[in-house]
Amino acid sequence: MRVRRAFTLIELLIVVAILIVLTGMMVPVLQSGLGRSESRGALVRITNIMTLASSMAVAEGRTFRLNIDPQQGRFWVTHERDPINEPGVYVPYRLSELTDFRLGSAITVRWHELELREQQEGDPFIQFHADGTSERLTLVLLTEGGKTWTIMVAPMTSSIRVVDFDMTEETL
Repeated sequence: MRVRRAFTLIELLIVVAILIVLTGMMVPVLQSGLGRSESRGALVRITNIMTLASSMAVAEGRTFRLNIDPQQGRFWVTHERDPINEPGVYVPYRLSELTDFRLGSAITVRWHELELREQQEGDPFIQFHADGTSERLTLVLLTEGGKTWTIMVAPMTSSIRVVDFDMTEETL
């Protein structure tokens, strides 16, 4: 009787075929997971920028704005240069590398309910005032996978609340 020490070609082909099928089944799962983490990261980044703008408005005693370009999916912070000598003149915040952010192409910004002002020839914005108040904002982020998050800013306290329609409500 002869002792086998190796696999036959048929056995190797069957194992390779099984691995190909399993890999094919895992690709969509992995892609949806990456999309969720990208959209969750964008949500966290936007709420962090809002919190920074609100906090800096109080700390520096001047109005800060979160500017929004919905077509480009871009968010950035500006502040009033000199509220006493040059009221209404806004310049980019000095930490623009932290506060200038673009959403990924898989995320869309929609206004569910929005009380944003538009500059004469510019993008909409929300103001955070030195007294800790802000304008009302309800912003909806939609992903290609159908995930929906709503970000709400309360006008009297500038508190930011996030509603995840798949889970529970969070207050940041």
